[in-house]
Amino acid sequence: MPKRKKKKSQKLQECGAAAGEVIIKDDQNHSALESRILVVALLTATFIWSCSPMMGFDIWWHLKTGQLILEQYTLPFVDWFTYSDSEAAWVDLHWGFQILAAATYAAGGVALLVLAKAALITTTVAIGVFATGAKLDCCIRVGVWSLVAVVLTGRGIVRPEILSLMFLAAWLATLLRSNRNPKLLWLLPPLMVVWVNCHALFVFGLVVSGCWIVDVGLRQLASGRWGLARLEEETAGAQQLIIVGSLLAIACLINPYFEEGALFPLVLFRKLSIDEAFYSVRVDEFTSPAAFFGQIGVRSLHLNTAAILWLLAAASFLWLATWCRISVFRGLLFVAFSYLGFKMMRNLSPAAVVSGLVLCENISELVQLRRVRDASGNGVPAMDGQPECKFHSQRRCAIAVSVILSGLAASHLTGHWGRLTGLGDQFAISEETAWYSHEAAKFAGQPGFPARAIVASFGQAAVYEFHNGPTHRVLMDGRLEVCTRETFEFYEAILLKMGQGDPAWQNLPGVLDAQGRLPVIILDSRTARNEINGMFRLPNWRMVFADSAAAVFITRDLADQLGLAPVDPAPLARPPG
Repeated sequence: MPKRKKKKSQKLQECGAAAGEVIIKDDQNHSALESRILVVALLTATFIWSCSPMMGFDIWWHLKTGQLILEQYTLPFVDWFTYSDSEAAWVDLHWGFQILAAATYAAGGVALLVLAKAALITTTVAIGVFATGAKLDCCIRVGVWSLVAVVLTGRGIVRPEILSLMFLAAWLATLLRSNRNPKLLWLLPPLMVVWVNCHALFVFGLVVSGCWIVDVGLRQLASGRWGLARLEEETAGAQQLIIVGSLLAIACLINPYFEEGALFPLVLFRKLSIDEAFYSVRVDEFTSPAAFFGQIGVRSLHLNTAAILWLLAAASFLWLATWCRISVFRGLLFVAFSYLGFKMMRNLSPAAVVSGLVLCENISELVQLRRVRDASGNGVPAMDGQPECKFHSQRRCAIAVSVILSGLAASHLTGHWGRLTGLGDQFAISEETAWYSHEAAKFAGQPGFPARAIVASFGQAAVYEFHNGPTHRVLMDGRLEVCTRETFEFYEAILLKMGQGDPAWQNLPGVLDAQGRLPVIILDSRTARNEINGMFRLPNWRMVFADSAAAVFITRDLADQLGLAPVDPAPLARPPG
C-alpha cells in the first residue's frame, strides 16, 4: 500500500476511534444525567409521600419527656406519668430522640416535626439507593428502593423508629463498603453510641454485625469453595474486627442506664414474646401481618408492597443458587428480619430496608457473574449495535420510572394516593383534624379537677400527659416498657365494668386517690363508645365536656362545686376519621 494511502487510512481510523470515544463519553454523560434525574424523582416522591397528617399518639409523651429533660436537666429513672406504676423503673433509651423532637417542636410545631420525619425517611431511602447494587443500572436500584419507600411511608410515624431506620441503613451501607475500605468500620462504635441513646432497636446493629462476622469467617474458611465468593484483599483483619467488636460492646454501655440500658432490648423482647398472645390482639402494631391482612384483605398497598418486595428478595436467592452462589451475610439478614416482619406489623419497615438491600445486592452479584461468564467467551457474543440499543433501552426505562414516580407523588398532593394506599390521608404537614383530644385534656387539667385520670383509649393518655404531666397522672398509657401486663388487665377490667354501667369499678383498689377522690374520666369518641354510654347510666357522674374527639366525666358532686352543668353529647356523634 502506498504511504500516502496508508497514512490516510490510519488517520481515518484515529478519527473513528476518537469519534467513538466522544460518543461513549456522551452516552455516559447522558446516562449519569438520567441517573441523577431518577434518584431525584424517587427522593422527591418519598418526601412527598411522607408528608401526611400526624396521627401517632406516642409522640405526645415523647415531647413532654423531652421538654421536662430540657427544663429540669435530668433524665427519668422512675415513671413520670402514671399513678399505677409510679414507682416502676423507667429505662428511657428514647431520651436523645425526645430532646431532638422537643427542640424541633419548639422551633416549628407539628409542621416541622412532619417535615423532619419526611426528611429522615427520605435520607434512609437515599442511603439505600447509593450504597447498594454497585453493578446495577440506576433504573433497577431506583425501582427496588421505590418499593421500600412505599413500605416505609406506610408507617411514617413521628417516633424514634424513624431514626433507627436511618441508622440501620447507614449500618448496612458501612458494612457493605467496608469490604473494600476497612477503615469505615471505625465509624460503627460512634454510630452505636448515638443509636443506643435514641432507641432500643440499636440491637439491630448488633444483629447485622453478627451476620456479617459469620459471613467473613465462612468465606475466609471456604477460600472460594462451597459457592461462597472470595474475600476482597482489603477486608479487615482479625485484629481490627476484635477491636471494633470490643468498642461496640463498650458503646452499648454508654447510656444513662449502663447495663440496664444495654440489656433492655432483651427485656422488652422477652416481655413481648412471652405475652405475645395478650398484646397482639390489643395493640395494632403488635399484630402479625398475616392477621392484619385477614382483617383488611388486599386494601393496603403498603402491606401488599411489603409482600411483593419480600417475594422478589426470596426469588433472588433462588436465582443465585442456579449459579451455584450463596451469600451467608445476606441470607442470615433476610431470615432474621423476615422472622421479625412476620411476627409484628411494626417490624415491616426494618424488614423492608433489609429486603431492599438483599434484592439489590443479589441482582448485582448476578450481573457480575454473567459479565464474568461472557468475558470468558462462554456467553453469547455481543452483537453490533448492542451498546446503543442498551443505551436507548436504559433511557426509555429511566423516562418511564421517572414519569411513574412523578405521577404517584402528584397523586398524594391531590388525595388520590391516600385512597390508593387505603390510609385515606393526603398531603399535609399538620395534625389529622380533631384526631387528638387536646381540648378535652386541657379542660380536664383545670384547677379543681382531680390530679388522676383514666383515659380511654390509652393512646389519648399521651395527649393528657403532654398538657398536664407530670403533676397530673394517668392510670395507664402506651409505654409497655413501664406499664405491666397486670396494669393493662386492671385497666381493661375498669373499662369493662364502666361499659356495662356497673358502679363496682369505683371501689376497685387503686382507683381512689389519697384524699378518697375518684379520677376524672376522658373517653375517646371512636374507641370508647360503650364506656361513654355506660357512664351515662351512673347517676353520680356528669359529662361536663364533649367535642368530636372525646368526652370528659367527673363526679356530680365535684361538678356542682365547680359550677359545671351537663353538656350536649351531640358532638360525640361525629367522631373524626
